[in-house]
Amino acid sequence: IDAVRIECPTMVERKSEDVFDCSIYQRMREEYEFNADNLKHMQQFHHFKNEYEEKPHCKYGQKCYAFLRMQNGSNEMKDQCHLELFRHPPRNGKIQLQQDINAFEFNEKYE
Repeated sequence: IDAVRIECPTMVERKSEDVFDCSIYQRMREEYEFNADNLKHMQQFHHFKNEYEEKPHCKYGQKCYAFLRMQNGSNEMKDQCHLELFRHPPRNGKIQLQQDINAFEFNEKYE
């Protein structure tokens, strides 16, 4: 996994790698300040050199309601913001479905 350059203007100005030096990130995490401007900032700028290693895990893991709602077509602001703030594990359901495909039946239909 490649490292990227931190691009958050506040963090760059402060020469900081501490994500809480970004006031927007801090307000979203601690005050649940979820709005379109904050979401845009989080989507526009990198806040971690390595998101996989540094971005905090969602404490709800596989049972994260925000992730499940988004997966089912929801577009709620609070869910979008949550997904920007936390890293979520891969979903076993999708992987399992791919493993259940019978290759022989698939090939037989197209011969």
